[in-house]
Amino acid sequence: MLLILQKIITKNTMLMAAVVLLYFTPQAQQQYCNSGTRFSEIPIFTDSDIAFDSAVVYGKAYNFQGDSQTLILHVFSPKTSVDTFQKRPLIVLVHGGGFSGGSLKGLNTDCIEFAKRGFVAATIEYRLGWNRGTTTCNGDPVSQRQALYRGLQDEHAAIRFLAANAATYHIDTAWIFAGGNSAGAFASANMAFLKQQDIDSMYPDLKQTLGNINSSGNNLTNSFTLKGLFHNWGSVVNIEGITAANAIPLVGFAGDLDNISPIDSGYWAGCTNFIKMWGSRAIYNKLTALGVCAELTVKQGGGHGVWKDTPEQNLFRIQRATCFFKSLFCGNCSSNYYTDSIAANCSLTSSIAKQNTVRTNKVYPNPFTDKIEYRTEKENHCEFALYSTIGEIIWQGTHIEQQDFSALTPGSYFLQISNETEKETIKLIK
Repeated sequence: MLLILQKIITKNTMLMAAVVLLYFTPQAQQQYCNSGTRFSEIPIFTDSDIAFDSAVVYGKAYNFQGDSQTLILHVFSPKTSVDTFQKRPLIVLVHGGGFSGGSLKGLNTDCIEFAKRGFVAATIEYRLGWNRGTTTCNGDPVSQRQALYRGLQDEHAAIRFLAANAATYHIDTAWIFAGGNSAGAFASANMAFLKQQDIDSMYPDLKQTLGNINSSGNNLTNSFTLKGLFHNWGSVVNIEGITAANAIPLVGFAGDLDNISPIDSGYWAGCTNFIKMWGSRAIYNKLTALGVCAELTVKQGGGHGVWKDTPEQNLFRIQRATCFFKSLFCGNCSSNYYTDSIAANCSLTSSIAKQNTVRTNKVYPNPFTDKIEYRTEKENHCEFALYSTIGEIIWQGTHIEQQDFSALTPGSYFLQISNETEKETIKLIK
């Protein structure tokens, strides 16, 4: 149930709009929220704690050359010998390469990082190839559309397979995320937001030539629902396909000068003979207009493939994604638009569920309106830091009782209190 929908404007970035959403959370979701530093920017498992199941066959289909191709995926997850969770959320990652190149192995490291934070993570192979021509814009648009469609079919088949084998991989099918880079982000977003009839209305030849979007690759018939997207410089082919009925949360990254997948709208690589696309910012705007949580970080002056050139940049995106997904588990997701790269910091909320009421009574009132008081029997010197739900510092100092917080937008906040010997974090509501 939606309890709060409130726009927030802050000064912490060049431009930021936030929507705070609070939900009643079912028991399994609450377990994920109350799992300490799990699903945060901090890994709780080591590389040696991760199980790797390679070359898992999930389907078979005819490829661009007309040959039958066996399709595989890799699965990474915490070993059951070190993880007490019987079920874990799943994230499925799809590599980029313009639907003509790339490899599932390119996202192995990403999967390991997600698994080290408590997820089951899979990277999938899909059918590649189309008539790209000899120059950028003289490729065959029909062939390109077919390559895109095959990618959607294969990702659908891979997730069907994983959902059908949830017991084997200890997957919680109620919490499935998808995403990837470039073509992979494109495939995931279009799979999430477009139904068969939407594609048929635009390109009826695709179904006639390649079959249904959700019945290729294997004969599994189980269904699944995505809970969110990890969207890296991707796009959709029909922005109107995103509706209140199918809109889901998204955490994304893009460059505002991307000439392959335009951030607002345009054509692939600027070629008007190819499919028109609506990019990351258009998707973000549509989701937030529908009241659905979304987060987008835009690199000003950045092109295609931002924050991926170094392991540190890659990890930055993964950490932000895990914290965004954890906010969904906790029902306090915020919609944010950033033009600077803010490091993830959601581990500070890890002790919230375990705090005891005696310590919480030090801070009052809660909920608060304009003033926050702190009471302690000791004379320890305390320092305070008030954070947003995504870990941004709203205020920090030593005399919190003197501060006026009346201008803060209603919502959830976290107050960190520290002195010479201890530190605690308390959740506050305004």
